[in-house]
Amino acid sequence: FSLSMIKGKEQFIRLGEKKEFLGLLKRMDDFLRLREWSEDRVVLQELYHFLVEPIISELPAKMVIIPDGEIGFVPFDMLEDGHGKKLLDYSTISYAFQFDTYKTRLEKSRSAYEIFFLAPVSWLLFGP
Repeated sequence: FSLSMIKGKEQFIRLGEKKEFLGLLKRMDDFLRLREWSEDRVVLQELYHFLVEPIISELPAKMVIIPDGEIGFVPFDMLEDGHGKKLLDYSTISYAFQFDTYKTRLEKSRSAYEIFFLAPVSWLLFGP
């Protein structure tokens, strides 16, 4: 699931099946471990398609990602769109692992970032 606040609009959506996400996460882990020997670079695009595309049609210049659970293991700055461009090529990405961390930073800064909240389905259904 994702809760996003982009251009003042809040959106809560289901991203996909947890089993599919965990499979992608395993492939990403294998890709990162094997690096130059891995031929599974397409996993970067599949994770982008799974986690980013359903939420944002137009990427903001700045965004903060607040991951929860297993999603915290995803290196969003490495994810690639269908054209091979990294998410980092489109947006300045920051991470906050608690909303309060982001809120404190926002209060001190004049520059607001768009927000992604990402949580695995088990957290949303059964609590932390």
